[in-house]
Amino acid sequence: LLVALRKTNSPIMLVHAANDYSTIPGEIMAEELEKLARVHSLKIYGPVGKTSDDGHNFVYTAIDQWENDVFNFLDEYTH
Repeated sequence: LLVALRKTNSPIMLVHAANDYSTIPGEIMAEELEKLARVHSLKIYGPVGKTSDDGHNFVYTAIDQWENDVFNFLDEYTH
């Protein structure tokens, strides 16, 4: 993923639930994007459900939690 990040100039929004399997990949990618001075956002939302599976699948099961943030990001950085 880091190699791919270095090859793109597109704005990137990274989202995780706090109880995803791990938020570390998003944190590492956000650090790399910061070093590259690329437009990005990392949002770590509160836990969703009770398990890591629930947290990992929050993009499908908790749309109301991330939807406004994602569309605001898209509105701001895409045309």
